[in-house]
Order: sequence, then structure tokens, then C-alpha cells
Amino acid sequence: MAASRYNPLPADRSCMNTALAALFNPQTWPFRPESLPEGACLVGGAVRDALLGRLTEPLDLDWVVPTGAVETARTLARQHQVGFVLLDAERQIARVVFPTMTVDFAQQEGDRLEQDLQRRDFTINAIAYDWQRCRLIDPLGGQADLEQGLLRMIAPDNLVADPLRLLRAYRQAAQLELAIEPETSVAIAQLAPLLPQVAGERIWAELQRLLNVPPPHPILAEAIASGLLTPWFPEASVDCLAAIANHWQQLQAQVPDWADWFTPIGPGGRLSYLAYAWLTCLLPRDRDRAQQVLLALKSSRAEQRSLLQLQQYWQECQAGTAATTAGQVALFQTLGELVPALLLQLEAGNLRQTLLQRYQTPNDPIAHLHPLVSGTDLQVSLGIRSGPHLGQLLQELRVAQAEQQFCDRAGAIAFAARWLQETSLPQ
Repeated sequence: MAASRYNPLPADRSCMNTALAALFNPQTWPFRPESLPEGACLVGGAVRDALLGRLTEPLDLDWVVPTGAVETARTLARQHQVGFVLLDAERQIARVVFPTMTVDFAQQEGDRLEQDLQRRDFTINAIAYDWQRCRLIDPLGGQADLEQGLLRMIAPDNLVADPLRLLRAYRQAAQLELAIEPETSVAIAQLAPLLPQVAGERIWAELQRLLNVPPPHPILAEAIASGLLTPWFPEASVDCLAAIANHWQQLQAQVPDWADWFTPIGPGGRLSYLAYAWLTCLLPRDRDRAQQVLLALKSSRAEQRSLLQLQQYWQECQAGTAATTAGQVALFQTLGELVPALLLQLEAGNLRQTLLQRYQTPNDPIAHLHPLVSGTDLQVSLGIRSGPHLGQLLQELRVAQAEQQFCDRAGAIAFAARWLQETSLPQ
């Protein structure tokens, strides 16, 4: 069994309840506790994270209330002039967005809180905290599973109710450094064919969160082995995942600001360098098939473009075409800030070391090239029409500038004029 890396749960339950009371102090809430209906209890992630000693600000508090969930949220939002979002009218779930905290209210399902907890996904998420009586309500043994470092389903039917929970199991196990309990693993593998019923954008959002978790951890490989992701990544290789984790460990000593490599960047700021590397490894090798997968997952156009470019240059590095000056100029100009994601995919060797050193050298003439002229400059100065030949000329200019064949704008335009004459391309 895996042990959690977070603070162990106190053996003294009264001590633990006191600690929770301090964490969930009503004096720190942006609303008066008297606004809550009688019987309101904190549930879910905040209680779990508090028990693990990993609660961070800003807090996201989830409340289950016996009655009036939407009206409670609406009244709070109106009183404090903050945001109100109706998340699910049928199930009576609403959100109040304060500047310092997000607060969700959900209508209790069933006559008793224990019935509501019984419908949840995993035992660690079915722990409630009664703040008025300073006591935990844990009918399903979630605390014991946290102590043992286990993620355990409540019932297979709960996973069937929302098949996204199948993928969420791996994401939460990775984030919390838990092992998935064996019966739960078996149930996920058996129910894997249900996941394609879930909307692509929901799967993409959950997958992003899983892939952003830094290695080393075996969870992603377990997800692949379960068959859960096969409909989208039929060629995914556990060996490839292991190689990226190995590269991650190798590069740590060479990158001073290593932690920044695991902060979401790029288009939309939702994927880390590591996640880009994982995805490039998982996607089908054929570009058209890879694009179809990304379209099915409802990824953004910018994410699709970045991932397909990464895939292209990964293949070029493997073929050796990125070793030339022209190849490296194109690589750095195209990938830009995504170069670290490519480095995570490359085997240790001269090419990876060269690319890393160039990327880390602020004035490197290849990695941090600032073109002296633009396409518009060439069109105005030399009367060149737009078209493929203009793009080809711009690439030739970048390579020549990287090789220091000229050092100013006038030299660049003179080089372009000579190149046009020598190649007899249309102006």
C-alpha cells in the first residue's frame, strides 16, 4: 500500500477536530455563519485536503444543506453583491464567487446526510465536517483509507452514474499520491468502455489535470494499462511514458528553475511542459490521426497546433534533421516557449544537450533569434509578393542571421536581394 506524502492524520480524533475547526474558522469566511441553514455541513475536497494537511488558499468550500441550497446561494450573492452561478438546476447546486473564496451549495440527496455521502465517487471524498458540532461524519471509512494511502470506490454503480469518475480516479490518485485499491482498479478496467459516453471536453479537462502532475508516479502508466484511454490513444506505450519520466529525472540537475517547467503555460495556460510531452508521446504517430483525436477531445485550436508542432519536431529530432543550423533555427522559431516540452521527450545525447544549452543562453543567436527584417519589410523594400517564396526567403534570412552572415537591417535586405537573384524566384 502506498503512503501519502502529506501530514499523517492525528491519532487523537478530538485533536484532529480541533485542527479542522481552526482551518474552517467562520471568522475567516466572507459571510456570516448565521446565513447557513440548520444542518449545513462541509463535504468533499476541502475536508479531505484538510485531513491531509494540504489545504491551500484560496479555499473552495462545498456545502451540503438539507433544504434551500440554491436560494441560500442566491441570497448570499445578493447580500454581498458577488457572483452567483446556477450549476445544476435539477440537482439544486449553485455557486457563490467571493473575491477570496468560492462557495458551492448542493441540496442534500436523501433524508439523511449519510445517504448523500453514499452516492459519491470515492470514500476519501465522502467525509463531511459538521462545523457547528465540531465533528467528522465518515460513514464509509474515508479517514482510514487516507491513513493507508488508498483510493477506494464506494460502489461500481456510483462510477457508472458518471463514467468520468473512472478517469478522475487516476487523476486524484496521482495528485494525492495514493494507490488505487485493487477492487477499484478491476472495476475501472471493466467499466472502461463507458468513458467514451462522456463529452470530449470533460475528458480533456480531466486528462489535462492528470497530465500536469509531475512524475515519477506509476498512475499514468496504470491508466494506459487499464485500457481506459485506448479509444483516444491506441498506440500509447508505457515504455514511452517511462522514458519521459527518466528524462525528467536526468534534466533536474541541469535546470535551475525546474519548478517552472511544471506550471501550466502555452495556449490557454492549461498544460505544463510535462503535459505537452506526455500528450505528444500518447498521440498517434500519424499527424492526421493525431489531429482527429485532439478534435474529438475538443482541445483548442492553439493546443492542437502546439501539439502537432511538437510531434513534428520530435520526429525530426529522431530522424536527425534537427541537428543542422537550419533545422534548429526552425525548431526554436516554431516552438518558442514549448522547447522544454521537446527536451523532455529527447534521449540524453549531444542534440538534447545542445538544445538545452542554447535555450538557457539568453543571447544565443539560434535559440533567441530576433529577426532583423519582417515579411512586410521585404515586401516594401524589394517589392516581393506574398506567397510560399516569401516564407522560404524569411527562413533563409533567419539561418543566415544565426550564422552571422550579416548584423543589421541593411545587411539583411542586401542578403535577400542577392538570394532572390540567385534563385530566380518571383518578386
